[in-house]
Amino acid sequence: MLLLSPWALERPQVEVYFNLHEYRFSVRDASSKLVIGHADKLCLEGVVFHVSQAGRQRVLREGRKNVHAWLRGTLRGAFTPEEENTRDEFRVRYNPKTGPLFLAQHRLLGSEPLWLPVAGAGYAELEMVGDHPLIVAGGLKYSRMSS
Repeated sequence: MLLLSPWALERPQVEVYFNLHEYRFSVRDASSKLVIGHADKLCLEGVVFHVSQAGRQRVLREGRKNVHAWLRGTLRGAFTPEEENTRDEFRVRYNPKTGPLFLAQHRLLGSEPLWLPVAGAGYAELEMVGDHPLIVAGGLKYSRMSS
């Protein structure tokens, strides 16, 4: 379900993050940083994965969560089932305790999953599965691992 202000789709750039209080995604205007809606399922194009390292360090130091990681891109709305499984897609995750970047899961035949750092993607589909966020992205742009 996509609950956005009528003018939200007119925004050229939005930032999306997992809202820990509402267990859904919050969508904010990239310029003003004002939340313009919430969604259980949506799609972004031209995605940049962003982690504020100062915010991440604050989480690690204080043990309290704050908004410090998000996806920035152009809102495309909800994806449709026909679009699924038609491209090379990878699951993407972020955990401040395990590293400073978003990671994409790669599966090699007969081996454990390999998680590689990513900086961006051509598109990302975000969906709530129960009360957990699922991010699947395609057209990945890889990042160098840094601490």
